[in-house]
Order: sequence, then C-alpha cells, then structure tokens
Amino acid sequence: MAKLLLNNGGGPAQEFQLPSGLSRVGRNSANEIPIEHPSVSSFHCEINAGGDCVTIKDLGSTNGTFLDGQPIQESTLAHGQSLRLGAVQLTLDAPETIKAPLLVDGAPSLVPTMSKPRLSVRTDQTHAPVIEVNPVIVTPTTQPTSRPMPQVNRDKAEQEARSKMLWGDPVEEVVKFLRMQGLSIEEASTMGNSLLLERVKMLRGIGVQKIFTGIGLMCVPVISFVGFLKMGVFPVKLFAMTVMVGLYGAWRLLKGTFMVFAPKSESGDVADK
Repeated sequence: MAKLLLNNGGGPAQEFQLPSGLSRVGRNSANEIPIEHPSVSSFHCEINAGGDCVTIKDLGSTNGTFLDGQPIQESTLAHGQSLRLGAVQLTLDAPETIKAPLLVDGAPSLVPTMSKPRLSVRTDQTHAPVIEVNPVIVTPTTQPTSRPMPQVNRDKAEQEARSKMLWGDPVEEVVKFLRMQGLSIEEASTMGNSLLLERVKMLRGIGVQKIFTGIGLMCVPVISFVGFLKMGVFPVKLFAMTVMVGLYGAWRLLKGTFMVFAPKSESGDVADK
C-alpha cells in the first residue's frame, strides 16, 4: 500500500497510509489525511490511489500544491517524488507496483542505437571511382501510451460522492469528481443531481424538526406566565429564564423555516445542522 511520509524536521517521519480510492488532505479533521498546519488549507488536495496509478489534485488551496518544487493543479505521483502542501513537505513511498509516469519528451528509445554503415559500390569500368553511399536508417521512437483508465467502481464512487455532497461540496465539484472516477458526463450529472435532491430532502427533514421544537420552546414562557398567575406568585428570575428559552425556540423556528423553504442556501456539513 502506498503511503505519504511527513518530514518532521530531523525526527522520525510520520506515515499516512493511502488506501485504494480517494483520500482528501487538509487541515480540517473531516479529511482522511488531516494535517494541522497553518499553511495547509482546510481541504487542500485530493489523492486518488488506484491500481498502478497515484494522482493528486489541488482543491483551490490558498498556498498551493507543489510537486518537486513546481506548482501543479493536477498530476500523477511517482515513487520518491517530493510533494509540498503550503510549507509542509511530504514524500510518496509507493510499492514497486506503482510506477513512475512515462516520459513523453526526451524518452529513451527502446531500439538500440545503430551506427550508419558505409556501403561501397564499384562499377565494372576500369579505374572507376568508388561511390560511398550512406543509407538512411529510420529508428522508430517509442510513442507515449495512454495509461488505461481504472475500472469504474460505481458503488464506491457514489458513496464517496454522497459524502462530498453531505459535506457541502458544490454539485459541480461532485460531478467533476465522478467524471474523474470514469463515469460519463450524463451518468455523472444524473448522479450529482440525485445526490443534491437527497441532501435537500435531509435538510428539509431537519428543518421540520427545528420548526416543531422551536414552537414547543416558544410555548414555555406563555405556559409559565399563566401558571405563575394561577399560583399567585411571580418569580421574576425564573420567568426571565423561560423567556430565554422562548427566544431560543424562536431562533430554531426561523432556522427551520429557512431550511424547509430554501435548503440549497444551507452550506456546510449536514451532520452539523
């Protein structure tokens, strides 16, 4: 299994395992590989390990993603390459099955180099000059071969896309992620819209719960006021506490109303609602 080695400045390197599939790297604890450093963005980049290929994609980080000192947006990683996220230095440690990307420019030829033989031709005429011919030898060069696309695991791609959608990623980013997993534009768009409707449905359900609990809490000061009048006592401090409960209920009612009627305006993780 491939892994990332974090240089701790003279101490032992910290290891992060790269499981097969997508792993997000960033400062936020929701990432599969959390790195707590001020120069690392909350969701800095994505690393996709599958088969004999490891790819990395920058997620619009503030301080950028660098591969061997060069800024990149999306690239293939090879064993031993140096990766920098902001000011954090990492190294890819991959098994032998993970190969370095093929060189396109300046790639060595697989055909051994042949020297140009000199061919001498003599005519039957006496004292005829010797004609030396340098035949042209065409050496075929290796053509860059496209790396085969990994097998599409639709269920796993849908599960990871659902997680991204519930985290609050825009539907465009989710569709782009599904396209990276090998799905067609039509399939990715259909699945992205379906997951968006699933998120909207969940948010509306949470909004309805907030509305009912908010109404219940708003009734607390009213019931308390009536009860105090019947008992013939009116504890001001206790009634003030019930008023605070009622105000909290009004806030939940307002929040739930927005979630029911404008669920797409709600950002962030659904689990935090």
